[in-house]
Amino acid sequence: MTSPPDRDRARRLATSRLLAFAIDWLVIITYGVLLFLIQQYVYTPDPDLFVGVWRAQGMYFCLITLPVILYFTICECSSMQASLGKLAMGLKVVGVTGGRIDFGRALGRNLGKFFTWELGHLAVNHFVQLSDQDLPLWVFVVSGLAQLIVVLFVIQVYLSGRTVYDYLADTWVDSRRLQS
Repeated sequence: MTSPPDRDRARRLATSRLLAFAIDWLVIITYGVLLFLIQQYVYTPDPDLFVGVWRAQGMYFCLITLPVILYFTICECSSMQASLGKLAMGLKVVGVTGGRIDFGRALGRNLGKFFTWELGHLAVNHFVQLSDQDLPLWVFVVSGLAQLIVVLFVIQVYLSGRTVYDYLADTWVDSRRLQS
């Protein structure tokens, strides 16, 4: 089993991880733009597909969240062991023994990672679809919780080098460049 990084190394890895995720956001945005263009110029779906808060939430999950989870999962269990952002930053995802992770472990890791993203989508979807009505208190609670979890993830990765979803999946993000 590999040992956790020291504080200085954890901070350097955390900064690299955040920059890697910024690069991955460009990939996600490109996918979103492509979906938008397809919807505008190739295929216009039935508007009723997105009517109703829960139906729209399901469609957004299938069209956006699930493909993004699969992108990260497939990349991290591949021989690259990294998303494009992690690859660009010289990072890789490894199991606690230092080896490549399998699809199930990568999927679990990314379901944990994007749980907060989906909570945020749930809140935003309710804000948009119910904007002319009184919003239930739970929408504000979910929105605040999603933001709080993201802040805690960032603090945790700076302190320990790992996030909750790293611990749950028994994984590390290691550097191909940084030496201890």
